[in-house]
Amino acid sequence: MTENKNTDDQKDYDKLYPKTPTVLDENEILDFWNQNKIFEKSIEQNKEKEQFVFYDGPPFATGTPHYGHIVPGTIKDVFPRYKSMKGYYVKRQWGWDCHGMPIENIVEKKHNLNSKKDIEEFGIENFTKSAAESIFTYKDVWEETIPKTGRWADMTKPYLTMSPDYIESVWWAFKELYDKGLVTKDFKAMHICPRCETTLSNRDVSEGYKDIKDLSLIAKFKLEDQKNTFVLAWTTTPWTLPGNVALAVGSDIDYVKVKDAETEEFFIFAKNKKEELEQKSQKTFEVIEELKGSDLIGQKYVPLFDYYAKNKDLKNQENGWLIYDADFVTTEDGTGIVHIAPAFGEDDMELGRQQSLPFVQHVGMNGKFNKEVTDFAGLKVRKTDFHEEADIEIIKFLAGKGALFHKEKYEHSYPHCWRCKTPLLNYAASSWFVDVPQVREQLAEENKKVGWVPEYVGQKRFQNWLETARPWAVSRSRYWGSPIPIWQNTEDQNDFKVIGSLEELKNYTRGTNNFFAIRHGQSKANVNDNLSSEIGKHGDELTEEGKKQVLERAKELKETDFIQKNSQVQNSDKIDIIISSPFVRTKQSAEIIAEELGISKDYIVYDERIQERDFGSATGKPNPLFDKWIENEAKTENHKFEGGESHADIVKRTMEFLFEINQKYEGKNILLVTHFTPTYVMVATSLGYNMERARKMLTQEWKTVQNSQVYPINFAPYPHDQNFKLDYHRPYIDDVKFVHDGKNYEVITDVFDTWFDSGSMPYASRHYPFENTDLFNPEKDLSYPADFISEGLDQTRGWFYVLMVLGYILFGKSPYKNVVVHGMLMAEDGKKMSKSLQNYPPMEKVLNIYGADALRLFLLTSSIVKGDSPGFSEKGVDEILKKVIMKSKNILSFYNLYKNEVSNKELDYKKSPNVLDKWIVKKTENLVQKVTDGLESYKLDEASREFVSFIDDFSTWYIRRSRDRYKGQNQEDKDFAILTTKEVLKTFAKTISPFAPFLSEVLWKDLKSNDDKISVCLESWPEIKKNLKDKIVSNKHILEQMQMVRDIVSFGLEARSEAGIKVRQPLQKALAVGDFSEISKNEQFVEIIKDELNVKELVFAENLDEVQEKYKEFENKALENKESDNEIFVFLDTVLNDELKEEGNFREFLRLVQTLRKKEGLQVKDEIELKIDVDQNSKDFIEKNKEELKNTAGVKNINYSEIPTGESVKINDIELKVILIK
Repeated sequence: MTENKNTDDQKDYDKLYPKTPTVLDENEILDFWNQNKIFEKSIEQNKEKEQFVFYDGPPFATGTPHYGHIVPGTIKDVFPRYKSMKGYYVKRQWGWDCHGMPIENIVEKKHNLNSKKDIEEFGIENFTKSAAESIFTYKDVWEETIPKTGRWADMTKPYLTMSPDYIESVWWAFKELYDKGLVTKDFKAMHICPRCETTLSNRDVSEGYKDIKDLSLIAKFKLEDQKNTFVLAWTTTPWTLPGNVALAVGSDIDYVKVKDAETEEFFIFAKNKKEELEQKSQKTFEVIEELKGSDLIGQKYVPLFDYYAKNKDLKNQENGWLIYDADFVTTEDGTGIVHIAPAFGEDDMELGRQQSLPFVQHVGMNGKFNKEVTDFAGLKVRKTDFHEEADIEIIKFLAGKGALFHKEKYEHSYPHCWRCKTPLLNYAASSWFVDVPQVREQLAEENKKVGWVPEYVGQKRFQNWLETARPWAVSRSRYWGSPIPIWQNTEDQNDFKVIGSLEELKNYTRGTNNFFAIRHGQSKANVNDNLSSEIGKHGDELTEEGKKQVLERAKELKETDFIQKNSQVQNSDKIDIIISSPFVRTKQSAEIIAEELGISKDYIVYDERIQERDFGSATGKPNPLFDKWIENEAKTENHKFEGGESHADIVKRTMEFLFEINQKYEGKNILLVTHFTPTYVMVATSLGYNMERARKMLTQEWKTVQNSQVYPINFAPYPHDQNFKLDYHRPYIDDVKFVHDGKNYEVITDVFDTWFDSGSMPYASRHYPFENTDLFNPEKDLSYPADFISEGLDQTRGWFYVLMVLGYILFGKSPYKNVVVHGMLMAEDGKKMSKSLQNYPPMEKVLNIYGADALRLFLLTSSIVKGDSPGFSEKGVDEILKKVIMKSKNILSFYNLYKNEVSNKELDYKKSPNVLDKWIVKKTENLVQKVTDGLESYKLDEASREFVSFIDDFSTWYIRRSRDRYKGQNQEDKDFAILTTKEVLKTFAKTISPFAPFLSEVLWKDLKSNDDKISVCLESWPEIKKNLKDKIVSNKHILEQMQMVRDIVSFGLEARSEAGIKVRQPLQKALAVGDFSEISKNEQFVEIIKDELNVKELVFAENLDEVQEKYKEFENKALENKESDNEIFVFLDTVLNDELKEEGNFREFLRLVQTLRKKEGLQVKDEIELKIDVDQNSKDFIEKNKEELKNTAGVKNINYSEIPTGESVKINDIELKVILIK
């Protein structure tokens, strides 16, 4: 898929699911962040502060991002955002996983390659090139989607696991493991994928188990020295029988010899299996003899298949097809006799080694019977689409020769390739291993120091995996991967070299020549400061000063030991050969040097490949033009001026030149007279530097390439592609061969298990230890260990494991301090998300309709962040949108209506005497504390769930209760209400920022003052200042007191509901029973309760006895709070007099007016006129409440007149018509 196609797909989604206002807000914020480089500023502002280290495992870009990426991505975003606000320096570098079977499978499908043979016929170079090109198929989609989800990561310079720098660090790590005695080569029973033709690690195998139905059989093995007597052996892998070389019994197990009266055959099997085998054969056997397993040991039997038994040249042939004792034999399953095929099982192989059995591998790595197995040659033993085919053929064969006792189907869990889904084979193969068992005790101890969320994953599941860790098979017989840096003696595979760096490899490949580059002396082009890349033009000749410079340098070369000191190999102490660029200035320089060194000018060699860079359309232009272009535009190695050369072009021609002359000459010191660009390119490329590092060398280490300065070139043949760019991949690495001590060495063709790449991320992403030791240095606790990592539950056997193994072995301690393990997000029906089942909404739909924040908060508040696997709910995302995001924005909108009506902006909102202000301030501090505690303990669900209840309290209690204060005449109280709302919203914006960054920025945009930072993401995390005021009883218990108030209100409203009386109908009195001594003394609390319950009076009683004594007028039933520690009862006086009824009617009328305002879409401050058609009595009750009507509903004028048409409205026994006039 191309970039254009990816873009078109997104446009299709935008048409199908048009963006809502919430999403448009998010897009606007995203633009704001990008335009103002907020992410970059958030990192830069803490650069000199303490570091918070976060490792991010690399994903593949071979598919589009999905929910499985967004879950960990959101978790990984929250903590760095939080820690950044806490003042930590938090780098977030993106990376791409580039190697392995996922990429290879794509290439195989693209080119219709079905086997390794197909790949090699296609060409390894073509295959790996195609793999490299396939890696970033969806890179543009990732780069668009990840920011849209609110995640911050530096995707501009990602680390690539396929880059030479990364691979070199992987080599270093492997060499370190080897030097510690933890790398071994072994031939052992492993699982292989016959399609991929490679071994798999135990971890890989565990990823692909499936329940399948299979065939098992009991075969009859005829004893040679007993007439018509057969030993019965059971197997679940009939295809392994042609590889049988022995049978195994337990020496202490009881066996029987029975007779089949029908066939006159005798069978031997475990005694306790007689009844079972009679049922299987539907026969009754007569026991002829009882014997011990020891009685059977050493007896010879006739092979079921003689393909190998008849081969007298077979090693250990004389030990084959005998019965042996083995301690792994049991009578739980089968017959108590085990068929032994050493090439296809761990126990079998070990017995084969102990007893020196013949080794028969009748199946190739491709999963097909070998040609020696003439009856089945070429047949696949386990087909993907018909895995039983080979077993059926074996059964038919045995039945045909009378060697089949019984067959049956059974269901079991069988391993399949985790990538291509092919059934695996247990197969003896050669592989390179990391001997993890040597350090598993230390690993288990180290893991106990790690903080795991949830704890059981780390301290049970992961701990058990470490305690039973097996050797890690790190080699794969594949093509696209980091090559294993082992060069073997072509005559003796036990003689090998493990290489840990490019420089170490070059020490073996280096020839006998030394190379030196000298830039020409000062030219007229240098003086004029213009670009000269045409021979004889634009100042292409030396100045007199330039000639002097060259002569001085030539004398130094002649008279000093410069050559000897700067040689890679010791030849003579003089220059033997001069090769020059054909430009005038270089030719002049070469001739001066040659004359001084006593070399004939006729022996100077000229080669265009080391001439100056072709500047194309910039030729002859001022040099600063080029410098500016280099700095601003030439971002990749392929950038060039029109008609000119790129960095890559110069690498190709200069390095081709070096490779060629290195082969041409031997034992020579060769001086290359060249120019600015070829000089630094040859030096840097020979060191393995890419363009970025080459420029860093040039600008920071050299500062420039001085005229007539001599630079040693540390050249030796290195692995490279056709453009001479350093490339460790196959087949380029295969071409790197060397001779050492007279022996030829070639690199092995295996590549690393891609998990070795992933596990090397902490150091390889920084090219440690070869550079950046100021950024990564475990000895100084610099960027190691990570303070936090996060991945899914499956990574206990994946990334978490390889990080721990490699990190501990290399650096002596765990590579991480805290791990958050998430579960798998399932579909709403509890099944796995499936495109074919369409049991989940497309992520693009969710992001376009509900927005990233709603999705983030839905995930963060779910149990997935603590290892569970909940179902995805679109309704749940919608609820989060409405309950948190929309409510927050509504509060902001309400604040914006009144923010300019504050008269005293210097007022300290924390000194407000209003209990609502005190309560919401304390509530906000409580929110900050709980969220902080949750984040510090890495419990995301506990931290994020606080927002839902907080914003509900803020909106439905504080704002609703404070509306009249905003509109009221008490200016100071009004100021307190508005300022408190603002400060609470600001604190809320900061606190929710790591979780819902778009929402927080929307809030901040309207709330920030001149003293605040441009973005909430640049602000500091809110701190709770402890002070003496918190100890004052009224403040200390404000939350508990307000909760009591709300409980009383809640039960009072329930009492109203049961009595069938609307809240708008005022009542005379309410009675609250319980321990309300503090509340009853606080007039503000009392007024809140009265207003909420719409009662004229509120009285209190401590218990029901007091009610009976003092308040007998309350006859209706009370409502009991069953959940409270102290019982709460609320009684209502439901008797309505005329005055209460009239007030109730007015409340209903007021509600009617407000409803009309809402229908017209009016704002709070919009004034209206009312035209009312009503009788005189009803007019009186409206006139009586006219002032409240004006203040509450914005009515500036009331006109009583007849309304001929219009809908009549009835309020109890009053009928009227109303028209609203704007």
